[in-house]
Order: sequence, then C-alpha cells, then structure tokens
Amino acid sequence: MGRYKGFKSSVEALDDNDDHLYEQFLQESAALERDQQRLTQDIQQELRSTLDGIMETIESEVQHNRRQREANENANYQAGTNIHNPNHNPDIARQGPLFVRRRPYLQIFIRNLLLLDYFVVLLLFPFSLYNILRCGFSSVTFSETDFVNDILTYCRYVNDFVSLEGSYRLIDVNMDLLSKFHNIIVYYTWPTARSVILTYGLSDQAQNTILSGYQLLVKSGAVLIYLLYGIGGTVYLTMAGFFFSICLMITLVRRYKNVQRIVAASIESSARIPGVL
Repeated sequence: MGRYKGFKSSVEALDDNDDHLYEQFLQESAALERDQQRLTQDIQQELRSTLDGIMETIESEVQHNRRQREANENANYQAGTNIHNPNHNPDIARQGPLFVRRRPYLQIFIRNLLLLDYFVVLLLFPFSLYNILRCGFSSVTFSETDFVNDILTYCRYVNDFVSLEGSYRLIDVNMDLLSKFHNIIVYYTWPTARSVILTYGLSDQAQNTILSGYQLLVKSGAVLIYLLYGIGGTVYLTMAGFFFSICLMITLVRRYKNVQRIVAASIESSARIPGVL
C-alpha cells in the first residue's frame, strides 16, 4: 500500500514537471517569434529608410539638373537676344526663341529627300506593277515570252482564218493559251456564222465585210478572254500568297509570344528559389 502511494506521488510529480516544461516551451517559442517579428520589422524599416533616402537623393538630383538646365536655357536665350537685339528693344525680346534666326539646312535637306523618294516611288511603281503582272501572266498562261508580245503577234499575223467554202484554219497552239482560246472560239462559232451568212444570200462585198467583222470579233474575244484569265489568275495568286504570308506571320508572332511567356514564367519561378539566380 505504501509502495502504491509512493508511485502515485512520483507520477503526479512527473506530470507537474511536464506541464512546467510545456509552459516553458510555449513561453520560449512566443519570445522567439516576437524576436523574429521585431527583427523583420527592423529590416523592413531599415530598407524603407534606405529607399526613402535613395528617392530623396534622386529627386534632389533631378531638381538640381532641371534648375541647371533652365539656367543654361535662360543664359542662351539672353545671349541670342543680345545678338539679335543689340538695342535691347523690349518688343523683340518678348518674341521669344521661336523668332530667333536659325539654320534650317538639315530640315530642308530631309524634306527634299522625302520628296525625291516620293517621286521615285511614283516613277517606279508602274514598272514594278508591270513586272508583277508579267510574272503572274507567265505562271498562269504557261507563256515563255511577254504577254504583250504574244497579243501583238497574234493580232498582226493571224488573218484570213475562215472562208465561205466551209473551211477554217486553226492555229498551231505550241502550248500557247491565246491560240487555244482562238481555236475554241472559231471551232464552235464559225459553222453557225457561215450558215447565217449563206442563208440571206448577200453580195460578195457584204459577205467580205461580215467576214472581216467576224474575224475582228474572234480576235477581240480571244484577247479579252486571255487578259481576263491572266489578270484573274495573277490577282488570285497574289492574294493567296499575301494571305499565306499574313497567316505565317501571325503564327510566328503567336508562337514567339507563347515561348516568351513560358521563358518569363520559368525565370520568375526560378528567381523565387534561393541560390538559383
């Protein structure tokens, strides 16, 4: 019985000792936390005071430089006023620096250069447009020569390709799109035109006049279709190339922005890790 009482008293003593140690631990933890907060506040206060001092120094330097620049401008203005106003006329002095004589040589030179560039662009624009149109025509119509040369050659040398006896002459195409258009028009229109001419029984002079008009219409239609086809194909190729270039540029800009955003985020995350940057 005595042993049990002694053991119970020892257990109570240990419990009291543990409570005391726990309270002491809590007090030391609170004191350490207060010290850390005080140290953080001191560091923040010191950093704030340092930044305030730097900002005050910068502001004072800026104000000093501004006052010095104003003083220099006033001195230069007074010197210019004394040169252009030796009699100290107050009306001339009140005109300000806008009326001081300057040397606008550089301004005149730049203006003349801009005007020269403008006239050069106006002069070269038709030639550039013609070159672009010729390249597009050559690509669309599969022509190895200039399209203007093809049209002039066709109009000059292609004559008397139909007759009332029923025969008509087709042109050897040789991969020439203008000749193909001519042969298609003659092949599908001449039988109908011949039957109409022979139906009315006109005189020889009237028939020759109608034949000349028909040949002129065939040549004009072939040239018109050739030009429409070439210009339409050139415009289509130009717009398609321009649209493709715009899409490619937009895609590259978006990819660059995405890569830039990823790199910036990685650098920002790395900067938060101590010892990395």
